[in-house]
Amino acid sequence: MALRVIRGSSTKDADFNGGSIEVDVNSVQILRSDIAMPVAGALLSFVTRDDTGAIASHEDFTLQGGPRSDVERLTWTCDLEPL
Repeated sequence: MALRVIRGSSTKDADFNGGSIEVDVNSVQILRSDIAMPVAGALLSFVTRDDTGAIASHEDFTLQGGPRSDVERLTWTCDLEPL
């Protein structure tokens, strides 16, 4: 199934060995009208095409944890883990 998504990245604090470290987090926003409920562990592939339509790049990710809804309930935000 093809979806339009908005990719993002940020950092968050994670507990590690009694301290805290900053880790990078990849995320994606998916329209709720496109998918009823994202499932943790689902595969998400990003394909970029060039002007001729040929595949220019390809990346695979899995959805991590449960999806979070925005205030207006229009999008799901899901964390991604690269494969």
